[in-house]
Amino acid sequence: IGDQETIEKEILERFKEQQEIVVKVIEFAKNLIVEAKSGWIALFGIIFLFWTLIKLFSNLESSLNEIWQVKNIRKFKRRLSNYLALMFVIPVFLVVFITLRMYITNLISEDIVVEYIFRLPLSLVPYCLILALFTFIYVFMPKVKVKIKYAFLSAVISASIYQIIQMVYVNFQIGITKFNAIYGSFAALPLFLIWLQISWIIFLYGAEISFAIQNLDKIKVKDLEKK
Repeated sequence: IGDQETIEKEILERFKEQQEIVVKVIEFAKNLIVEAKSGWIALFGIIFLFWTLIKLFSNLESSLNEIWQVKNIRKFKRRLSNYLALMFVIPVFLVVFITLRMYITNLISEDIVVEYIFRLPLSLVPYCLILALFTFIYVFMPKVKVKIKYAFLSAVISASIYQIIQMVYVNFQIGITKFNAIYGSFAALPLFLIWLQISWIIFLYGAEISFAIQNLDKIKVKDLEKK
């Protein structure tokens, strides 16, 4: 989209302790993109990417519908149009977010006082991004009317837990790498997969909370009927 350098800078900033590995990964990605710009590799790559994303969104929607006890799912055409819209909207949103954050960071870095004042708000930006993303998915993904206030409340809880787990994961990975670079590199993939699984559980936990809060009266009635 034209913001390659900005995104690279943001990634390197995020992984200060593992810049050598990140640089190699970025170089590998660049070479792969150059090689795949023409021919059947690019075509198969695009098809595989779209199929993977559609499958991901489909599983996500199915999980949320199951939590909300939705029996009649959306028609395939409607789901496909929603997924395609998400594929284009989310990357653009992320690029705008990263670019804006980098611009503000560079702007305030020129003044020490201003940088000190805005340090805390800027550190909360990633949390706000996760909060907005969770709220959006909780509201619009299930085939049921989810009230924004309940989705937002559950997103606050799940996003907070997610940020804590992410901090633990990052610090633990950095600690292992500092302790032993070889074993730290070997442990990177298993730890990432564990963190990914825990993140998925946290996300679904937030969806369960939004369902419970919105249907609290019905749940109370059912409990009274059982008694």
